[in-house]
Amino acid sequence: MAVNLTRIAEKDRQTVLINLPNEIAQFLRSLVIPLLIFGGYCIFHRKFILGVIGIIGGGLAIVCCPQLKARHIRRLYASAAALEGSGLARVEVGSLTFLFWDGKFVEAAIDSGESEGAVENERLPV
Repeated sequence: MAVNLTRIAEKDRQTVLINLPNEIAQFLRSLVIPLLIFGGYCIFHRKFILGVIGIIGGGLAIVCCPQLKARHIRRLYASAAALEGSGLARVEVGSLTFLFWDGKFVEAAIDSGESEGAVENERLPV
């Protein structure tokens, strides 16, 4: 839902800053396997320095991807929350929520009802 809201409000140049960490994370994720294979190949052919560089590069890509993805999600939801008062209209009908931006339909959501029937720290009879 936040993605659609941000896409609708793309008049703001901040959307590039919102999506950039996600694109970088996707690029780094695509390099993990090739870098690890390259590192293993180089070590197998006794080019240890290149092999270690490749393996470290693959490891760094693995570590950086989740952090960049989390940064993207935080920025995305912060920008969606900032839209709340500027052209965004919310209409709730029962458990359905409809969102409109400047009179145009953006998204619909349904309440998940997670609180209904939830059991906390109790054993269910078998």
